[in-house]
Amino acid sequence: MANYAALKDKLRNASEAKILILDSGMLQFLYEHQDVLKQNEIFEGYDLLLIPGWVQAEYGHHPGKTEYVASVPLADVLVLEESEDYRAMIDYDEKRLMELFKLSAPYSEAQKFFNLLTKRDFIDWDDWIDQFYEEGFHTRQTEAGRTTRKNAGEVSILTLCFLLLSHYPAQIHNIAIATGDFGLIPIKNNIEKNANQPKLNLGISLPAKISFLSKDVTMFQAVKRGSLQVEDIPSLRPNNSSSIYLELFDDGTNAYRQRVLETTKFVEMCRHHQSYIVIY
Repeated sequence: MANYAALKDKLRNASEAKILILDSGMLQFLYEHQDVLKQNEIFEGYDLLLIPGWVQAEYGHHPGKTEYVASVPLADVLVLEESEDYRAMIDYDEKRLMELFKLSAPYSEAQKFFNLLTKRDFIDWDDWIDQFYEEGFHTRQTEAGRTTRKNAGEVSILTLCFLLLSHYPAQIHNIAIATGDFGLIPIKNNIEKNANQPKLNLGISLPAKISFLSKDVTMFQAVKRGSLQVEDIPSLRPNNSSSIYLELFDDGTNAYRQRVLETTKFVEMCRHHQSYIVIY
């Protein structure tokens, strides 16, 4: 069901709206560890939780995750449908929307789909988004017999972020993407670089007001609040993981770090959290 009208009603008079967009991988993480990562603290400070239709499709079969989303302590949790709500946010300009989807999906299957689509003499503008999600992604059959589409949810999230910033230029303070997918960062940066070029002409303020609520950021902030013990981190972070952070020094300077971060090092960072800022 389309929710553009509800989104418009929520944002039309806003000036500093703080939006969180949730991907299915991060939902899995939060759902699994909700005993130590408390919902009221994770979602505190956000005005609106948005979930693209294809993210919902990835978890909608799971009653526990569906219940988790339904119990998020925010007044407004909206699911936005790509084939309906996204169009409204770009004034039904199908060519610009297609260009944004192309930048959000730099994968071989997606690019092949768009290349073939644009070579056609006639494009069915009513149906092309559904066709894209049907044909433009690598598919996999799960043991339960479900068909999954790799990166479909992430493409929806990035597209939605830039549509929101373009459509509501004065109403949004920032958009945080709750994700564990480090690969979104270079794609986001490339879209940002092209956002105001003639093919897209989104008219957004740069740099884009998009941040990341990663697993490391979530755990780091929970330790700072005192709601997560550092001894619990290895069970939540069993493997080394890509991270971006600042190391702060006593003279007021800092060093930017981007690396695969060992969990033992991350635990020490959390133990001495006053000396670090975790970006991703």
